Amino acid sequence: MFKQLTIVGIMVFCGLGGLPTHAAAQEIRLITEAGYHLNCFDSKGAVQGVDKKGQPGRDETFLMVRITGEGPLKHGDKVAFRTAGGCCLNCNDSTGPVKGVNKGRDGPGRDEVFTVIRIKGAGVVGNNDKIALLTHADTV
Repeated sequence: MFKQLTIVGIMVFCGLGGLPTHAAAQEIRLITEAGYHLNCFDSKGAVQGVDKKGQPGRDETFLMVRITGEGPLKHGDKVAFRTAGGCCLNCNDSTGPVKGVNKGRDGPGRDEVFTVIRIKGAGVVGNNDKIALLTHADTV
């Protein structure tokens, strides 16, 4: 059983059992409103939506890492995402396509950090809340 949060008409945020939404890192899936799972093939390269009938695999599972914020996940918190292979999801210069990039031992840089925006406004992100992910240049 996993938690399911809707992210801005773009994707659904699914926390996978075990860690609560206030954990420093949490395994998640990102799913479009049309039901496509975001996939980073072989943990690197372009992120795209794929039709996953049945159980999604490791290429559809990401580790969400809290950069800022304490307590439950909420509006304004900064997060980064790692693929199963350890790559960071990156939005090149805040306008490029989202893809998995190998950061080696470096932590996420500004192109790998996203701000959680709760569509209903300030507050804790709960199950089925719509949210957006903003890049450092405030691009959705």
